[in-house]
Amino acid sequence: MFPHILMAAIASLVITPGEVPVVAEPHPDETAYVEELKQARPAPAPIVLVAQASPFPDNYHYPPETVDAILRTYFPTEEGLTWARLVGFCESSWDINAVGAVGEIGWFQHRPEYWAYRSELAGYPGGDIWNPEINTAVAAFMYYSPDFGKGHWTCTRKVGL
Repeated sequence: MFPHILMAAIASLVITPGEVPVVAEPHPDETAYVEELKQARPAPAPIVLVAQASPFPDNYHYPPETVDAILRTYFPTEEGLTWARLVGFCESSWDINAVGAVGEIGWFQHRPEYWAYRSELAGYPGGDIWNPEINTAVAAFMYYSPDFGKGHWTCTRKVGL
C-alpha cells in the first residue's frame, strides 16, 4: 500500500459522530510518486558486516567420517541426521570456510548478526562461528527448537525436506 493511501485509511479510522470521512484519491501516477519519494529521501547507508577470518586453510574439508561423527553427535534422530547431511551439504558443501552471499558462515551458513544470540541460546555463549562443531551444534539446536525449526534454512526446501 502506498503511503498516501495508508495515511488516508488511518485518518478515516477516527470519526466523530456526524463527520463524513474524506479519503484522498490515489496519486494519478504511482511511478512518478515513488520516484519523487526516492529523490526526497537519501538512501540509507549500507550495513557492512565484517566477520573474523576463518582460521582454516582455503577450501578446507574434514574427512567424511569426521563430518559424519560431528553430525551424529548433535543430530541423534535419523530424520535429523538425514536433514543435517542434505542441508549441510547444500549450504556449504562441507567447506569450513564457506561464506554465503549475505555473509553467512560455516557448514550451516549462520548469519553473524544473529550468531551471538543463537549460540548463547544453544548453550555456546561466545562460541566461534567458524568452528564446525559449534556451527553444527547451533544448527541442531535450531532444528529441534519449535522457535526455529528446519524450515529456517532455504536449503531445506531446495532438497525437498
